Amino acid sequence: MNIQIDFLTIFMLVKFSLVNDISDNDLYKKLICLGGENLDSENDPHRHITGETQFDKSNNVKIITDAKIETIINSYDFLFANIIDVDTKKKLISAIKSLLATHNEISPEETIGSNYFTKQSILTMDSFCFPILLASIIKYVVVRKNKHRYDFKTYREEIKKFYDEVTTENLKLLPLEATTVNEKDTSKVNKSAFDKLFKEIKSDKLPNEFKNNSDIKIYMLNIRNSKFDLGNLHTFIRDNIEHYVMSFLEEKAYYDEGTAKHLIDDAINKFLDNTKGQNFIDVYSKLMLYIFMECGLGAPKLFNAIEIPEKNIASDGVYYLKGGTISDKPMLVLGASNTFPSLEKALENSLIQAELIAKNQDDLISFISPSFLKLRFDQDNLSFIVDKLIKAEGLLENEASFGIFLSYSLNETNDGSMTQQDFINHIKEKMEQDITNAIPLIYEKIKSHNLQNYSFFVFVLPLTEVNSDVSYVIKKFSRGETNV
Repeated sequence: MNIQIDFLTIFMLVKFSLVNDISDNDLYKKLICLGGENLDSENDPHRHITGETQFDKSNNVKIITDAKIETIINSYDFLFANIIDVDTKKKLISAIKSLLATHNEISPEETIGSNYFTKQSILTMDSFCFPILLASIIKYVVVRKNKHRYDFKTYREEIKKFYDEVTTENLKLLPLEATTVNEKDTSKVNKSAFDKLFKEIKSDKLPNEFKNNSDIKIYMLNIRNSKFDLGNLHTFIRDNIEHYVMSFLEEKAYYDEGTAKHLIDDAINKFLDNTKGQNFIDVYSKLMLYIFMECGLGAPKLFNAIEIPEKNIASDGVYYLKGGTISDKPMLVLGASNTFPSLEKALENSLIQAELIAKNQDDLISFISPSFLKLRFDQDNLSFIVDKLIKAEGLLENEASFGIFLSYSLNETNDGSMTQQDFINHIKEKMEQDITNAIPLIYEKIKSHNLQNYSFFVFVLPLTEVNSDVSYVIKKFSRGETNV
């Protein structure tokens, strides 16, 4: 029996597990649209189910591929609660295990959809949280090519026979609220897209003594036709803007209510409202700080300044770095960001801001309460945050650090005398030299602003010319509106 591991197979296994019969399109909406409406005006969802039209041709696939695994899990927990009973959930899990066991081309170490499972872990486990496994297997199969099943009816019968013959194992089902996540992905921003757009410059020219005390990271935007790829930068910001302006629970509500297709537009409107009247350079700096903190450092936000415009806070954002990431202790990372034509000016202004933040840490977080954090930060170790932010005296003297984003004008263009690769190499060398020259200044400024007891994470992103490039990116992703 040649049963494939693809979306059609998993779709049919779920279909056979339903205690209440629903149409294929309704089940498709639950599995792929997370309860919302079909986003494809041209493609019949049934063509995706049979493989006639592949998922990479569908607007709907972005819902699954772009959504955080926790978002899908919470949606499935609600959507499948009453249409698959406990015994049938166990049978479906046993069918998934049996299906994986028959495919030797999948290595035991291969990740199945998320960092929750590998093939080996699924085969050896006897306790499962059903929505976590279903979300992971769907994440896994939607990116695998479906064979177009001209023999759809025959293949459906083969899957039914396979499903009926599966021996239900003695499994324990765990409720979602009782499940401990082993390795939770802290980054909401699309990490794979970030890694394709930004290239970290590894330099042996940076002095070792700087790395021992702080962390500096240099990034370069992809270059297209000998220019920085600003087009894909504004697309990347647009695709991730909802994470910047909204809390996890606000985003989840869109999926729960079946209105996910409005999420990005609503997020852009909220962004425009909250940045009305602000300088677009400052807006860009704060937004990029968030992106680099989440993806470059893996430190998720507690809150951004944009979420609380009524508060006049010195920091551009407050982030939480899990213990074991950089040091053995968790850290609160206080954000500062600046964009100027010169790297020196951007650095000086960021450290002035950092000094102001350090002097007013109590004011910065005085309004935070546990209920505020629960709405904005769905992460483990919440007790650490609450204890340190709210209860501790001598607020975070040892665990606090600064995350600084700097952007400046590189003032380098290709006049046609270099190949694209030669130009890229030239840009890398220029950026490395700029940072190398700036390191003594960084040391001097940190000491002069009495910040030597803090750790620093510095992200540097040059642009060709900051005023024109930033104006293009911000106005382009926000539909050309001029609130900022």
